[in-house]
Amino acid sequence: MTQKTVSILGSTGTIGRNTLKCIAEHPEKFAVNILVGGENVALLASQAKEFRPKLAVIANPALYAELQNLLHGTGIGVAAGENAVLEAAGVETDITMSAIVGSAGLKPTLAAIKNGKTIALANKESLVCAGELVQREVKKYGATLIPVDSEHNAIFQLIDNQNVKHIDSITITASGGPFRTFSLEQMRNITPAQAVRHPNWNMGAKISVDSATMMNKGLELIEAFYLFPLRAEQLHVLVHPQSIIHALVEMSDGSVLAQMSMPDMCTPIANALAYPERI
Repeated sequence: MTQKTVSILGSTGTIGRNTLKCIAEHPEKFAVNILVGGENVALLASQAKEFRPKLAVIANPALYAELQNLLHGTGIGVAAGENAVLEAAGVETDITMSAIVGSAGLKPTLAAIKNGKTIALANKESLVCAGELVQREVKKYGATLIPVDSEHNAIFQLIDNQNVKHIDSITITASGGPFRTFSLEQMRNITPAQAVRHPNWNMGAKISVDSATMMNKGLELIEAFYLFPLRAEQLHVLVHPQSIIHALVEMSDGSVLAQMSMPDMCTPIANALAYPERI
């Protein structure tokens, strides 16, 4: 396996930090090309010093001087602001980890797609708000889109090399979140601190709250619809509190294929980074 260059959009978030964790374990396989962070300038500078990218970008332009000062003398390029993020996303690299949270990740994802390389997509909102556009651009530029959400990466692994005409249905699982067993009376007194305390996964605040309300699973159904060549009625959700089975694919002959792993985002991230190999 030759060394691949990796750009990480959202390197200071949960997905970005786990991506760098995977890369650190396989320095002979991956070289960090660009790091893009949002507000955590100290962490971004620390990551840049460790992984030595060509460029470090902070989305908040007010933090440019601080980042420049923190990386002074390292030889690492520094930039800031929305335009800098888009320019960085458009720099050619073997793999772009798209992990900027929310709809803010759409434009950088589209910029990265134009290189015709591999996009490891952890930003589900890009597909939720513009699924047809994203897939049209992927086809236009010959890019490869590999989902990083655990459920969608599981589906990706399960249907790889399968003839989709033999697939009857796909089921993605949901843990049910921290409030799965709560009564209505208990729900009236829940707190934000409880909502971000996911029982199985270590995730950022936004996705943890979305998981606690089950809104995240609705977004993931939309994501699955745009990622895979299936009809909406073929997509299902099953509550599975242990979060060991991430997806099920039922075939036309009655076989059911399952992808299982511990609830650790490093597993789908590693799959996306190394595909079609395994690390």
